[in-house]
Amino acid sequence: MRRDLPYALGGLLLGVLLLANAALTPDAGPVRALDVVLVLAMAAALAVCRRYPVAALAVVTAAMLALHVRVHAGVTAAFPVLATVFMAAWLG
Repeated sequence: MRRDLPYALGGLLLGVLLLANAALTPDAGPVRALDVVLVLAMAAALAVCRRYPVAALAVVTAAMLALHVRVHAGVTAAFPVLATVFMAAWLG
């Protein structure tokens, strides 16, 4: 098994959670193609966060900030950022 596979699966799981929350939250705006691209960028950054934690942190933070500003899906956009901050601090 590849070492990055759990991180890629975690990014995919968080992406599904974000899109499902944005689709089900009554106050959220419509999810458009750019929002899906932002979630995919977050998932890709989480997949490489073990090798490049600082770059992954920058990409995840920017993507989730843009998603939150565009969709207003609630606080779930903070979950990937918190996970990446934890990984970056853990890896040093």
